[in-house]
Amino acid sequence: MLTTTMHGSGTVIAPHGDIDHETLPDLLDTVPELPASVTHLTWDFRQTAFIDVAGLHLLDQQRHACRDADRVLVVTHLAAQPLRLLHLAHELCPAEHWDDFLPDRGATAA
Repeated sequence: MLTTTMHGSGTVIAPHGDIDHETLPDLLDTVPELPASVTHLTWDFRQTAFIDVAGLHLLDQQRHACRDADRVLVVTHLAAQPLRLLHLAHELCPAEHWDDFLPDRGATAA
């Protein structure tokens, strides 16, 4: 489940619950339905305590989709486990720039 809130040219998408391969398709289907007038997209993970590699796929896909649509992407409120996964992903694959999603980098990617 997720909540999508639009505020002028900005949209906040807030998933509720874990992000895994079962929940990923619904999350990926959300963004293409946004109007072209959306210039700022925020993924708010405050209600997501766990992500697996599907969460990394979501973030990477969103990074590329926002670049293609000339949107600013912001990721906020990452819990401890998603933060650990992003740190590990960045440590193992620094060329993928997973640190772009980390709060100490401004939690902004795109």
